[in-house]
Formats: sequence, C-alpha cells, structure tokens
Amino acid sequence: MRRAGAGLVTLRAAALRVWLRLLSLLGLSAQRRVGRLVGRAFGCFDSDSRRVTRINLRLCFPELDGAARERLVRDSLEHSAMLVTELGTIYHCPPERWRRWAVGVEGEELLTGAMADDRGVLLLVPHLGNWEFFTLMLGQLGVTALYDPPRQPELEALIVESRARAGATLLPIDAAGLRRFYGALADGGLGALLPDQVPRRHAGVYADFFGRPALTMTFWHRVARRTGARVLMGAALRRPGGFLVRIADPGPGLVDPDPAVAARAMNAVIESWVRRDPAQYQWEYRRYRRPPPGTPNPYDLAD
Repeated sequence: MRRAGAGLVTLRAAALRVWLRLLSLLGLSAQRRVGRLVGRAFGCFDSDSRRVTRINLRLCFPELDGAARERLVRDSLEHSAMLVTELGTIYHCPPERWRRWAVGVEGEELLTGAMADDRGVLLLVPHLGNWEFFTLMLGQLGVTALYDPPRQPELEALIVESRARAGATLLPIDAAGLRRFYGALADGGLGALLPDQVPRRHAGVYADFFGRPALTMTFWHRVARRTGARVLMGAALRRPGGFLVRIADPGPGLVDPDPAVAARAMNAVIESWVRRDPAQYQWEYRRYRRPPPGTPNPYDLAD
C-alpha cells in the first residue's frame, strides 16, 4: 500500500510538471483566462475553497450585501486559480519573458536605498497578488527566502528549483534554515517571508485583522529586533499585461519593542493593502483557524 501511495504521489508530481510546462506555452492573458475558467468551475461546486472563502468574506466584509459578497467570492476564486496557471511561465520561461510582466514598480528606490546601508532588509510579503512572481523579482537582488516544505516530497524539488532560478536562496523552515536566515540578515542581506501564516499558539499573539482577533506570527518581529534589519512590505498585484510590484515602508509600528503592538500594526497595514485589491487576497486560507481559547472555530460552523 505504501508503494502504491508513493507511486500515486510521484505520478501527480509528474502530471503537475507537464501541466505547468504546457501552460508556459501560453501568453499571460491566456493563462489568466484559463485561471478564470478554473476558478469559475470551483465556484460552481461545493468545494472547500469556496466554503472557506465565503466564510472569510462574511467575517471580514459584513457591510457587503449578499450579491456583492458572492461576486467577491467568485472573483477571489478566479484570482486564486490564476496564481496557479501563472506558474507555467514563472516556473519555466526565461527571465527576459517574465521580466516584461513587471508593468510598474513602486518603491524600488526605497528597497535599493535600504539595501545600500548594509543593515539588512526584511521584506514582508503577504498572501496578496502573486508572491511567486515577487520572489522571482527579488531573486535578482539575491534574496534569501523561507519556505514551508510541501507534504509531497516530490514537489519540493520543483518548488525550490523554480523559485531559486533567478538567484534566490530558498531555506526550509527548520532549525538550520532559520539559523541561515538570521545570518543572511545579520550580514546585511535581503530576506523575505510570508508574515500572515497562522503560527503555533506559542509562536504568535492575537491581533485584530479586519476587526477580528487572528493568531499572528511574531517570528518576523524577533528577526528584525535581533538583526536590526529594516522592515519593508511588498506585493506583486495583477494588472492588465502583468503585475504592479509595490514596495513600501509599513511604518514605525512594526518595529515597536512590544510584539503585540507590532503585530497589530502589521495586520493593519496588510488590511489596508487588501482593501484596495480584495479579490487578490488568498481568502481560501483559514486565517482564523486558531481562535482565542473559548472562541469557536468559524470554519467548524455551518456556512
């Protein structure tokens, strides 16, 4: 049984590689059309993605009427599917092709200026837009990024190869990877991580996100305080013909000595960005799945 299961996983990994290779033959607009079709298909079935997206949007946008919220559910699922279909080019096409997708860059001078003072830069990249494309762009600057190894080991090589091919150094989230991440920033390098993942309870604090307490990681805060790195925030947002790459200073609240104050400040900045492009946030992620003690898990409740 184990051998059969391993064979199935290997087959799935091979099928994914073939599918991404085929997608790479399409232009960006065609990849996005495929993504919209896939997203609409998910919206037609009682999928877990649709259910969780609907719950999150009901919690975070209570002011929307039912029709408006359903439109946002549909748009969100389409953007989530586009994140996958865009991987064809991101994972396989030469740099001269995907570099053309950066149709605008905001804050480039902020990042280059911060890197020039050799104190290290910690770039927080929330689950907004296409963070895989953003990783490619940062790879040209020699970024060191953490990643969570997938459950399917066969997929890890594909992920690491693809994200690293522009020059990024990818480190797994384990003891050795974290030590190297600290070291890269302490040496004045550029580091990036996704700060809006749900941590273990001992590794985070509760901070409001869209008016609701969300368990929020404090690892990034410890890194910044320990290394003295400059904290910036960035995202690659879908725009016609490509992506708008946005880099900004999230403000002094993120470097407050109190991790709870810093977490609230970070969530507030992410929320302000999401409100500008709500459909591009990863709403199918169970952001509130570890609620405060004594509070029901919203995903265990009926949709």
